[in-house]
Amino acid sequence: MKKQYKECCRCNVHKLLTDFTVDSRTSSGRKGACKVCVNISYKADYKLNKDKINKRNAEWQASNRDYHNKYNSEWCKRNRGKIAAKAAKRRATKLQATPEWADLVSIKDFYIKCPDGYHVDHIVPLKGVNVRGLHILTNLQYLEASENIRKGNRHESDS
Repeated sequence: MKKQYKECCRCNVHKLLTDFTVDSRTSSGRKGACKVCVNISYKADYKLNKDKINKRNAEWQASNRDYHNKYNSEWCKRNRGKIAAKAAKRRATKLQATPEWADLVSIKDFYIKCPDGYHVDHIVPLKGVNVRGLHILTNLQYLEASENIRKGNRHESDS
């Protein structure tokens, strides 16, 4: 079978048709820009409009909570490997951030005693932007779940 090519309207490079997203509205059946260029464009747009996009997404999720939860549940079932990989990466990161002298029994006890509605939070994140903390007892705190989710892996020095 002969390979078919198309020129990207952004980077002006001839690429395989499979490098373009399907679009039945066009004469070629593919979008004008290749997947790489579209991805670059989306990332640039997100960088410029991050707050606006995040606000719009949060509003949509709030008004479509049932659909969103069902979709997430189905996505998790279809993507067990991705979830396992993310968990493994987190475990590896945590292990590298746990010094030999860390009191693992006290850390485990701290997690067990976490009150309902709270999360165990690393004060200095294990994977911060400008700083990386250790997985030790003095770097742990209880934070309300919503506050911990809002904090993410930011630290006051990352601002």
